Amino acid sequence: MKKQNNILDFKEITREVKEHYEDLSPLIDFSEKQKKQFFKDEKQTLEKFIFFMLNTNSSYFSDIHIYYSLTGSFYELLIKLCILKENWTEYLKAYNKERNNRNFEYAKNALIKIIKDKSLTDKQISRIKEILDFTQVQRNNFLHSPFKGWDHYAVQTQMFELVTLLDDIFDIKINDDLLFEMLNQTYSYKRNNSGMDFEEVFENQIKEIYKNLELREKELDELIEQKYENITTCYFEHDDGEFYPKNIKPVEIAYIPPPEEHVIITDLYDKPQDWYPIYILINDFSEQAFLCYRRGYYHASMASAINCCEYVLKYEFMRKSPREYAKELIENKRKKGEPMFALGFFTGDNKDNLDKLGIKQKFENKLNYLNETRIALYHFNPKKIKKLQEEGKTFIETIANPITDEIEVSRTAYKIYNIMKELVEHFYDENNRIGFIKKGLEDYEKRKEEMTKRANNQQFEGLPKLPKEFIEGYMEKKKEFIKKEMEKNK
Repeated sequence: MKKQNNILDFKEITREVKEHYEDLSPLIDFSEKQKKQFFKDEKQTLEKFIFFMLNTNSSYFSDIHIYYSLTGSFYELLIKLCILKENWTEYLKAYNKERNNRNFEYAKNALIKIIKDKSLTDKQISRIKEILDFTQVQRNNFLHSPFKGWDHYAVQTQMFELVTLLDDIFDIKINDDLLFEMLNQTYSYKRNNSGMDFEEVFENQIKEIYKNLELREKELDELIEQKYENITTCYFEHDDGEFYPKNIKPVEIAYIPPPEEHVIITDLYDKPQDWYPIYILINDFSEQAFLCYRRGYYHASMASAINCCEYVLKYEFMRKSPREYAKELIENKRKKGEPMFALGFFTGDNKDNLDKLGIKQKFENKLNYLNETRIALYHFNPKKIKKLQEEGKTFIETIANPITDEIEVSRTAYKIYNIMKELVEHFYDENNRIGFIKKGLEDYEKRKEEMTKRANNQQFEGLPKLPKEFIEGYMEKKKEFIKKEMEKNK
């Protein structure tokens, strides 16, 4: 969106909005995975509509103007989703072909045509059309002539029943608790209001649907989960034109070499140390950083990504160090003037430790940013928060708190995730895998006799000792298998 002298242009914004909604042709080529996500997102929108419809229809907040404005939009979305479920490509082509094909009338008629092939009676089909006709009229009345209002309790019961019926027929999967609440209101209306009512035409289907609803008590944990579901479906455009949260990809780890390289063949460490299992956590933290970001747990994603980076740096530094020095580092037996063996060991004044890993030029600034974010997040350090703001490249970044402001935290988490992804893949991507395996094979050849002897001396209680010939044969066959696979996958 264009800005002149930092002033927004409403005409430009209006034009962009028109262009954005004009063409839906990209949806036609959606993959099955994309369609699944599309229906999931739109189903959540339906559920939000239902939540407000239930509340605006309650005795303490009854307002039919709001109710029918919501209902009209809700039903238009619902019936269009039903049509898309039935024939995705055909409806989208018609939708793009002619403007009239986008309106409520076209969607209503298309739905009626589809349900004639479902297991419904003529009376039921006729009732569905009557409900949709009424909804369409009321929507237009309350949107275009909001100075009057008219309603009837019996109509609302029919509208609620139709929602549950269409959800069942087209497998929209609206939350069962919401459907339960809608049907409860329907039964309440019928029980507490006297007078004439519509002939029951959906009764058997509604009873069956009601009986099969799987309900859960809405405890605090469910409310928290709902909060984060909403976070991941809301996007914010920043002043650089970028939208957050972004769609991220998982870290691709091809192979993390064990602390003793021969283990690829021997399955046995010579002199195991306490820090050896660190490499297992690298993969775990990278996966959790990915999942947390995707689910809106941005602070958890940052923490996992920061921990992952620290573990990568520590692990690689200790792998490249003499074992006795590595032992002292992990036990924090520091020499005088030596920093604590943590992320700060590789940042700021200690940046030269990155030289040993060969990554100083590529990662120095990124790891400094990572460490500043870590201190800001873990210790809520105002100085570090201010520094992160000063380093911001856009106006919002310079004024928003990078770890607390809702509009900014997803961007901070995205930056941290990408630093982690780049660092992990720098060391453990597919390009390095073959080199690691070759070193493992070389290390095995050097230590074959020694490690065969160690394995032969292993004695497990209640089990016979393995013959030396068996151990040698096993290791050699494993070596040949790995070499063949390595050649095949070059």
